[in-house]
Order: sequence, then structure tokens, then C-alpha cells
Amino acid sequence: MRFHDSQDRTSRTAFDAPETGGFPGVTADGLVRTVAQVVENGARGAVLRAERQSACSSCHAAKGCGVSGLSKLFSNKGLQFRVDEISGARPGDWYEIGIAQSALLKAALVVYLSPLGGLLAGAILASQSGLTDGWIALAAAAGLGAGLLAARVLALSSHLVSATAPRVLGPLPARAMPAGSCNVAG
Repeated sequence: MRFHDSQDRTSRTAFDAPETGGFPGVTADGLVRTVAQVVENGARGAVLRAERQSACSSCHAAKGCGVSGLSKLFSNKGLQFRVDEISGARPGDWYEIGIAQSALLKAALVVYLSPLGGLLAGAILASQSGLTDGWIALAAAAGLGAGLLAARVLALSSHLVSATAPRVLGPLPARAMPAGSCNVAG
């Protein structure tokens, strides 16, 4: 994400940590970083809003791509989440947030591989038992359901929830504001 500096009219990256050269937003310190705007801040914690980003809208084929259209349909709102109270933060302030890359990878593996593993296990077990195609499909669907349930239980485990909770890394300088962003606080 690039920021516009109103004083010298130059662009700079939002993060001081060096990029790894791999994925955008992933830095050498193992954090996936982005920025979020304070919506409210109080004793119950701060509510932040981060803009959803889709790589699909930035490629040259975006106009003819179905995925680009779907991302526009479903991602018109930012993602809001609650963190611990941020001392001195006011609605409209921008903060850098981060999530450990390893925790994000583990969460993705749980969410995607558990249902897939259940589907395949159900189909393979039914096939090895000599059942007909209809029963194999039914067993695969049952395995998928079991995998989805397992993914939900694992995703809601306190360890995974705490590991993937966004951390506030620090405020952005007052003069740096995401280009084209709006002030959610009004």
C-alpha cells in the first residue's frame, strides 16, 4: 500500500520494515502488515477498520475477469475488528497493524485442508469398501461436512484465535494518509 505525503508530494511505502521480496505486505520480521483507521476507542477496546484489498482489481485483465467482478461485489466494506484500547487514539487516526505470517498460514491450512481432507477421506474409504458411486458421493459429502465441522472447531480454538488476532504496531505519522482513503470517523 502506498501513501501520499502532502508536504513533499512523494510516495512512500507505509512500513519501515523491509519487504521480503515475496508477497506484498509481508516483511522480513515475519509479519503481514497493513493499515487500519480507528472507528472508536474506549474502555472496551478500540474498533479499527481496514480496507479489503484484492489483487484481482489491479491486473490488466480486471475488466474481463469474473473474479474481479466478484471481489467488487463482496468487498465494498472494510473489515472491522476490535483490539485492546489504544492510548490516545481518536476516531480517524491511522495505525499500522500486523499478523504473524506463520499464524496466518496455520489458520489457512486449517480452514482449507480440513474440509478437503474430510472429503477425500470419505470418498476413499467408501471406494475401498466397494460401495457404488452414489454411496461414494454421499460418503464424500459426509466427509466434507465432518471436515468443515473440524475446521470450525479448530479455527475457534483459543490458540488459533489469539495467534491470528491483529496487533497494533504503531501510529502512522499525521501527515501520512492512505491515498484515496476516506475518513470513516466523519
